[in-house]
Amino acid sequence: AVHITNKSTNLSPDLLANKLALEMTLKPIKMDFYLINDVPVEVGTRVFSESRKLGMLCIINKKRSFFEKLFNRSNSKSISSHLNVPLIIFNHESL
Repeated sequence: AVHITNKSTNLSPDLLANKLALEMTLKPIKMDFYLINDVPVEVGTRVFSESRKLGMLCIINKKRSFFEKLFNRSNSKSISSHLNVPLIIFNHESL
């Protein structure tokens, strides 16, 4: 698993909960966790997937507020437009 953010940050309680939920959902699959800071999400995702030669990428999508939808582009749309591998999007609330 990889967490990419354009800010310098540590694992927040929400991010830690997402990590644990993802581990439980994909339990039989061995997973490593990476934290990448200070890069745009779409760039970090593309570079990470290319450097690791990934065959598929999964992301957890969180619900955005009305104003976030108005003023910010969806991260999942931005990521998918820059990837060359299949993308699976999990809804945050379904985990």
